[in-house]
Amino acid sequence: MTDARARYWHPEGNHPSRLLQLAVPPLEWLPNYSLKNDLRGDLVAGLTIGVVLIPQSMSYALLAGLPVQYGLYSAVLPLLVYGIAHIARSSAFSCHAAD
Repeated sequence: MTDARARYWHPEGNHPSRLLQLAVPPLEWLPNYSLKNDLRGDLVAGLTIGVVLIPQSMSYALLAGLPVQYGLYSAVLPLLVYGIAHIARSSAFSCHAAD
């Protein structure tokens, strides 16, 4: 069994609250979130992503011949889904040019 599965697997069965934490990961880390220590870095990261992602997604929509709203939807929705159901802290979702 891999280390990732061993972290979540219990032979006696999982407690329902643990299964809920597995389904919605923020329930696991949110109780330990420190506004004093973590909020500033998270705000800087969010603003940085917004400054880059919004114009970039609008540009890609225009290049594809679509209204800019489609570019914004394609940029924002994956981030919202990831924020609720992320599985790794180092994953990144964005529209970008694949060279």
